[in-house]
Amino acid sequence: MERINELCGGKVCVVGDRKNLAGVMSAVVSSCSRDVPTVVLCREGASVLSCAGGDDRVILVGKSRERGERFPDLLDPFLSSPEIGYDVNSIVDALASALLDRHSVKDSNDAYWAGSADRLFRGLMLSCLLGVQLDRDFSFRHFAEMYREIAGWLPRMTEFDPGKDNKKTRFPFPSRSWTKPFLDTGEPHPLGEVLASVPPSVSQTTLNTYYSISGSVHDLLKALPSEPGTEGCYFSLSGELEATKGGVLFLALSGGMRNYSRCFLRFLLGSLEELHAAEGRRPLRVVIPDISEWEDAAGIGRFIGGTDDALSVIWGVSSMIGAVSAERNPEQGILNLVARCERRAWCRSGDPMAGDVYSRLVPRSMRSYELTSMPPGLCFLQTPDGEFDGVAIPPAPPGAGKPAVSCGAVAAGPLWRDADVTRPGNGDEKAPVKDEPEEAGDGENPSLPEGQIVLKYLRFDEDEDEDRDDSGSKE
Repeated sequence: MERINELCGGKVCVVGDRKNLAGVMSAVVSSCSRDVPTVVLCREGASVLSCAGGDDRVILVGKSRERGERFPDLLDPFLSSPEIGYDVNSIVDALASALLDRHSVKDSNDAYWAGSADRLFRGLMLSCLLGVQLDRDFSFRHFAEMYREIAGWLPRMTEFDPGKDNKKTRFPFPSRSWTKPFLDTGEPHPLGEVLASVPPSVSQTTLNTYYSISGSVHDLLKALPSEPGTEGCYFSLSGELEATKGGVLFLALSGGMRNYSRCFLRFLLGSLEELHAAEGRRPLRVVIPDISEWEDAAGIGRFIGGTDDALSVIWGVSSMIGAVSAERNPEQGILNLVARCERRAWCRSGDPMAGDVYSRLVPRSMRSYELTSMPPGLCFLQTPDGEFDGVAIPPAPPGAGKPAVSCGAVAAGPLWRDADVTRPGNGDEKAPVKDEPEEAGDGENPSLPEGQIVLKYLRFDEDEDEDRDDSGSKE
């Protein structure tokens, strides 16, 4: 494809129907220089099969080791970042920025609930981080384990009525790693302030608002493998990128994780941004073949808006309506997202929203065709210099992949997690919460060789009942 190199760097979007989009995105991935680390994020298997080549690495992202799935350590880049990793509150702020929806506030009532939910999220993240610091285990597995334990106590906090029993004015927090940093210093626990110090009706509404603005963070962290012995289920993003030199790293979401795709995408993009910072802001390329599959244009727009020129973001969209289905102002949201890209490729599309964006961003004097009438197999490139030239789209070649092997870790300077911690007292040893039993996991097979995935799993059946999470959604 002529001039394809123009779509291989910077902020780029490609608009078109599925067939033409697959051809362009496949040509982009195959033409990208291999001296820049490249991550391709795929929610559907077709994107992998149409783009992956023989020198590339494919990881099926999920929680079932029996199926060769693994999950990226999404916490480590935040902890290792030289820009935020020095302070626990900065890490909490970065997690909130990456994961929380920006709630639309219409009045003071909305502002109150949005603020309470934001405080709850920050209190949960702070409790988890201080807990893993106290245990000196900063793995994502342990972070998820900590969150799961705290989640078991949330219903009790919402049911606690501080005004009902004069003898109980404070919630009786257990002595655990996530409570000791507060209990042993006499400080009020942040979860007690936002949930257990208000009437149950108020705390329940706060909890429900948190579920709605956190993009299924709660369900994702509860669903991840967190039992002792599941450390091999996780891999290092920096290690995989290091091992993929000369190729492209494909991360494809398994069927069992699709209920959490929106939250996963935001968490992963935030992690990649912090990893980029930890690597001295050396060039990094992120490719999303079709954002319609992720249904989170707002999260992608936030990521693009916060990145520098050395972090290239190349994304395609086959259905703008699908990409913004969860947005409050979908038309303006997708228009802003496309407008942020300095280079755009337009292919034939019957999507009416795409046609409207096309007519607003491409001057009438340049348009030889409307988007619905573009010749099949032809793509028009729009550049910052005002060019609008047509080029032929190559057919998408069949793809192949290779097994994935983890290695390496992010190196960092003095960080919050490396600081000495004075272990408060000799309180009770940390133990699982027995009053609120949680799901036991998916029965992963620990004997599976770490990091191995067989490409037959890349069939990505749409209905994989055995992979579906049974914890339910709280959104």
